[in-house]
Amino acid sequence: SRVPDELSELGAALETQWDLIGALARFSPLLERTLPRQEPQVTEIHLTELPGQALPPSA
Repeated sequence: SRVPDELSELGAALETQWDLIGALARFSPLLERTLPRQEPQVTEIHLTELPGQALPPSA
């Protein structure tokens, strides 16, 4: 299924970017001062029509 795979890849890419930014910030105090703080992100993804993911109406 393409969509969940692509979402997983995007999530992993974002994690990698934050890891790289954090590593750079350790070497550059100036960079650390100018970086926005990483806020916890809550992403809601409603997957309603995936094959094999059908839930009973009460769910």
